[in-house]
Order: sequence, then C-alpha cells, then structure tokens
Amino acid sequence: MTIRYLRHGANATKDPYSASLGGMIAKLATAPSTAHKRLDYLIRQAARHADGFVAAYGDRLPAADAEALRALARLPNLDPLQRRLAIIRHGLWFNSTIKNVGLLAFI
Repeated sequence: MTIRYLRHGANATKDPYSASLGGMIAKLATAPSTAHKRLDYLIRQAARHADGFVAAYGDRLPAADAEALRALARLPNLDPLQRRLAIIRHGLWFNSTIKNVGLLAFI
C-alpha cells in the first residue's frame, strides 16, 4: 500500500534529515543528541497517524498492511530491541538506505 503525501508550508511534520551521508554526518557532528530526540518525535507522530488510519480503514486493508499499521502504532511503547524487530518484520522503512541505517542505529 502506498499513500501519496505532498508537503506544504503548513505541514505539522518536521522536514526529513538529509538523505546524503555527508548531510547526515554534518547534522550528527553539530548536534549528536538531537538524532534520537528527532527520531522519537517522528515515530510518535507516525504511530498516531497509523493508529488513526487503521482504525478508520483497517477493515478495508489487506491483513498484512493492517498489521503493519498496528505494529507502527505500537512502536512508541516497545523497547529498542522490540522496535527494531517490528521494523524489520513489518518492513517499516524510510525510502533511503542512509535513513534506514540511522533508524536502526538511533531507535
């Protein structure tokens, strides 16, 4: 399942980190503690969205997609190892290898 999402000036979501290795290293070098805080914020925000979406449309979704959304909704309540396992098991990835490395490193 894919949802087309367009960004606009009034978005509630934060801008994503740079998808380049150099951009990621520069951000980590200038503020290393912000990576974990930012990722936590993004996960909590995505979890709220997933919970609402599966509540509204879960009965219309393929079972695997509904379960992936439920897993995403539970991520904030899991310990780091359980989070990593859920991400891998349900394919809850960003669209960038660099971001996925950061996801598994800082979750």
